[in-house]
Amino acid sequence: MPPPGAAPTAINEALRELPPEPYPAPVGRYSVAEMRVRGEELLEKEIVIEGYVTAGYDCVEDARETTGWTLAEAEDRPEEDLDWCERPRFYLGEAPHASTATSLWIVEVPRPLTRSERASLPPEIITSWPVVPEIVVGDFVAVQGTWLTETNLGTDNDAGLLRYTRMAPAEGGALPAVSERTSSATTPPAILEISPASLAWAGLDGVVITLDEAGYVSISYDSTAFLAVPYGRLTPRGEFLRIDGTVFATIDDAGNVFVGGRDMKLMVKRDGTSWHRNGHLAIAIADDHTVYGASGEHGEISARKGSRYDGPLGTRRAIIFAKTAKIWLRPDPWPEPVVPGGANATSIAACDVYRAKAMKALACVRHDEVWTKWLRMAIARVDGYAKELPRWGSDATAASCEVGAIRLTAYFATEECLL
Repeated sequence: MPPPGAAPTAINEALRELPPEPYPAPVGRYSVAEMRVRGEELLEKEIVIEGYVTAGYDCVEDARETTGWTLAEAEDRPEEDLDWCERPRFYLGEAPHASTATSLWIVEVPRPLTRSERASLPPEIITSWPVVPEIVVGDFVAVQGTWLTETNLGTDNDAGLLRYTRMAPAEGGALPAVSERTSSATTPPAILEISPASLAWAGLDGVVITLDEAGYVSISYDSTAFLAVPYGRLTPRGEFLRIDGTVFATIDDAGNVFVGGRDMKLMVKRDGTSWHRNGHLAIAIADDHTVYGASGEHGEISARKGSRYDGPLGTRRAIIFAKTAKIWLRPDPWPEPVVPGGANATSIAACDVYRAKAMKALACVRHDEVWTKWLRMAIARVDGYAKELPRWGSDATAASCEVGAIRLTAYFATEECLL
């Protein structure tokens, strides 16, 4: 074990084999003492810190000390209520017996699965779960993570903290080798499998994201998708294109997502799972098409009630990437008013056609309560558009109504209700 304050060694010295998941390359390797001096300049950077584990949070031991419970009682409580525990964390100091007050915070450490999660979650989520590090007080370790003053989960420390990425024993000062991420310019083809698929995210009355065979993605706020609004296009190369064809986001072969060249610290894997860089699950689509997500402070994993994926298993990565891109894709500002004959005239004409078809379909299915409900909703949306079309009509609005008309025709292409 090296003495306290030993000089940091080069990252590429005595490297060992990297675990299968890709990791971001750190910008440098520092001691606890160095971080006190250089913390401000390293904010938002991915770094490696060497130090001794001086303390760690153990939910079971904490419960026994504060409540007097038996070991069995303390182990069962998190199973009943995961929020009983705080998020896993530990501290790094310059010496094995340094106080926590002088140690650095290591936060958002991966937690183990609960027994109920192991019993209920599909195998693909369990096998993809991030490695839970073994925290032993007194060990000299090298920890990689992002240096911040506040995490997106609300943990904050003005003196700085490290949001955990991974850890290794600092044997000879070496952390496992960091794989170089493939740039989007050299990414091999077929990063995304493009096939017709849809993701209903919040149940029958919620958001539906649809992907077609050409890669176009649309979003609708009702299950009929009659007013699905195209918002982008995916390419097999791993690009998410805006409607105008410009690149908004990319995903590389390893699954790392970038927006405008910025690493979003999110990985979307081919097995239908997506993970934040700190090891917390974002969304997962199981082999049986069930959609899972994380909720609560501790990221408890459960099936999303009413959510459903329909499509080939190989297209799960593409639909998750499309959903993620929509979250980051901000609407364009309202367009400037246009002269008659411009985009607004096109929008009015397209939406007039759509409304006429919807009215005809409504008359045809007037005895069907479900279809009547959805068609009235669709007509109300068009009427809402109509109030603004003369001033704010756009190509996107026209495309929305055109897609709606096409889908109406497809749904009602029968002898009794031919549109």
